[in-house]
Amino acid sequence: MYFCAMKKENLFHAFEILVREYEKFPMPMHQHTFFELCYVAHGSGAFRSDAGTARFGPGAFILVKPGTKHVYELAEQTLLIYIRFSEDYLKPYFTQPECKALYAAPESKMDDWSDKEKMQLASAAKCILAECMSPFPDETLCQWWANGMIRLCVRRIQPSRAGKEVAATKEKKAMQMMQYVRANLCRPELLRMKNLGEQFNLSVNYIGKYFKACCGESLQAYISHCRLLEAERLLAQTDMTASEIAIQLGFTDESHFSHRFKESKGMPPREFRKCRH
Repeated sequence: MYFCAMKKENLFHAFEILVREYEKFPMPMHQHTFFELCYVAHGSGAFRSDAGTARFGPGAFILVKPGTKHVYELAEQTLLIYIRFSEDYLKPYFTQPECKALYAAPESKMDDWSDKEKMQLASAAKCILAECMSPFPDETLCQWWANGMIRLCVRRIQPSRAGKEVAATKEKKAMQMMQYVRANLCRPELLRMKNLGEQFNLSVNYIGKYFKACCGESLQAYISHCRLLEAERLLAQTDMTASEIAIQLGFTDESHFSHRFKESKGMPPREFRKCRH
């Protein structure tokens, strides 16, 4: 993929793990609207961000906060494990001060870990990698190990953040807006611009501009993408008809839903369901 302007990636689920191997990193300098922890399983290169350039090798652990401009410059074939998560994902597992610690953390490569901590990180990363490579990976197991890596990161950061102000207020509100959208996909009336503006104390005329400035895409495009992902889940995991799904997710009618789904996925809903059963 090639981009003419700064790319801003969004997260359409509250949490995900990606395992990627590259000879050349496929994206230019870009930003996220979510947190990313990157573990270097093997390979080497440099991580370039707002904070400067840091070399990395096997075992490096890199924190990327929302809004950070960054790129990986690879010197060889490199295997990366990404743990990506939004702030709302953290709440059931971490205290408010621990969540705030991630916002106040220094950017870039976290290379001042003790030997014990490095061993713990490497062990969790190997478990995630082995599970992800299995024919039927257990997502819950991977999530436990990933949470352990996040907790190690928080524990390492927290003592150093006393007295620091929590940054990225705009990014934080944008993440809350994304959380709200995902939580209310089955209540379309709550995702109208008027209601969203009231919910986040932004004018109807400004909320779309605010979201696009923070997230790099329009609010309507984000809502549409989330609805289609939820439609995928409902088609794969429930017996709801296409008409019922259309009504529940706020599409005009079944025809509109089928058209949008086929446009996005390359096949109509019924064919998609057959492929998943």
